Amino acid sequence: MGLDQASRSDSVIGELHSLHEKNVLRLIDIIVVVRNVDGTTTAEGRTELTSSEALQIQQFVSDAVGFQVGRQDFGAGVNWKGLSVVLGPEDVKFIADMVEPGRAALAVVFEHRWAIRLDDLIHGSGVKVMEDEVLWLQDRPGFGGDNALA
Repeated sequence: MGLDQASRSDSVIGELHSLHEKNVLRLIDIIVVVRNVDGTTTAEGRTELTSSEALQIQQFVSDAVGFQVGRQDFGAGVNWKGLSVVLGPEDVKFIADMVEPGRAALAVVFEHRWAIRLDDLIHGSGVKVMEDEVLWLQDRPGFGGDNALA
């Protein structure tokens, strides 16, 4: 999400945290990336996972898709603090390159917890999902901005 200033992320992060507390989402990574006017990048990461949950997610991602995750070496051009579970230096640099100087971005990795029981019911009853896509409806009448439908 693009932000005109990093502080705009506070209300979104607050709502995401609330959804995490209600077990609707499980917050894996929350990273605010600021591209400073001097060309440097400031980034701060956090997670709502315990260290054992973070290791489990990292192992899953590594096994499933072969990504090396959990690296915290962001290099000289990035002032980094906090931690991340799956987003790493390449992700932060990619995000920073998309942000205009003096602006910020919010990157979030989360798991849909609300769907676990539904998934168990579907897969446990012999139903096979034939296709799964996410549709992004941007600025469509009646949708009020960016929305995703699964």
